[in-house]
Amino acid sequence: MTYDRRHIGNSKEKTYYQTMVNHLKNGDRLNRPRTEKLANSLGIYDKSMIKELTELAIVIRAREITLGSGTGFDKYNAIVELYKNQTNLSFRTSQSMLLQQYSTPAPIGYLMGLYCGIDSHAKTVFEPSAGNGLLTIATKPNNAVVNEIDPVRHENLERQMYKEVLSQDA
Repeated sequence: MTYDRRHIGNSKEKTYYQTMVNHLKNGDRLNRPRTEKLANSLGIYDKSMIKELTELAIVIRAREITLGSGTGFDKYNAIVELYKNQTNLSFRTSQSMLLQQYSTPAPIGYLMGLYCGIDSHAKTVFEPSAGNGLLTIATKPNNAVVNEIDPVRHENLERQMYKEVLSQDA
């Protein structure tokens, strides 16, 4: 399943995002210097923005896998491979510490989705501190109501066309 990427920020962000999705689809092994060099070549220098856009690409790619064909085991293995190839951008900023932001690895997000039964797409789910949406990758965005107070992550959730995106202090 492909998502409408018209809503992704400005043209630099969109180009960066689409390039990252393509790298992830191709199974390219990425690292921080290569990722930052790509972003910098497009005029994106803010490390937090690079991290958030990269994580958004991971979320969308992981969701494409989970909503695609194959068994749950096949999907899990594909998400583990995605995880192995993704850029490690785990650094903490004062903002991420203040908001207690921790990114869930995509394989764990998928397993949690299976455990909670959101992969059946028969129920609406609520994610009270959604970040970029990693805990919702096992369901279609229109089956989820998400909440996030961080403005960049909130915008990233809006871009994924969830049923509803809130901005409440959870």
